[in-house]
Amino acid sequence: MKRRLLFFCMSVVACLATGNVFPQNQNITEVALDSLQIKDRNLIPILDSIITAEKCKDYYFPGMRFYINISNNAYQISGYGRTVVSNDLLGVFSHNDYTFIVAGDMLNPNVFGVSAQKQKIDFWKKPSYIDEKTGKIVLVSFIDDRFSFWIYHYTGVKFINTYSFDTQNKIEYINPKR
Repeated sequence: MKRRLLFFCMSVVACLATGNVFPQNQNITEVALDSLQIKDRNLIPILDSIITAEKCKDYYFPGMRFYINISNNAYQISGYGRTVVSNDLLGVFSHNDYTFIVAGDMLNPNVFGVSAQKQKIDFWKKPSYIDEKTGKIVLVSFIDDRFSFWIYHYTGVKFINTYSFDTQNKIEYINPKR
């Protein structure tokens, strides 16, 4: 009995050491993104208020990342865990020890500057894959809709909050002056 227990313990340690216990790790890739700097300082208090709001949520975890999706001068900002790598990734920056990944149409040079440096970020390669050892399909649960989100429209001079949704408290805000 002691030999079986010892063999079992050694097997578990060997699996942990080789990474075979977590087959989804083969589906993770690192992508080098352009390092961005915030040029429009009006964005900083917005990011600070979003970080503060997210810290109060029960889904919050230290080191949570944030995602900014840009479309037609609308900036949707939300927290997230890990997402699938996509072709619309524009860059990454850090603010108050949080990582913000920027994706979407294009960067507005008045809002973000691009440096010559790159920063590596890990992403899922795809939303599902076939485990080569077992032949089973592994689904990656990358879509996590627990996170609240805010949408700001950039006028070229300032950011205007046009919409936000608090997923935990189910509170919706629509700015009538958009």
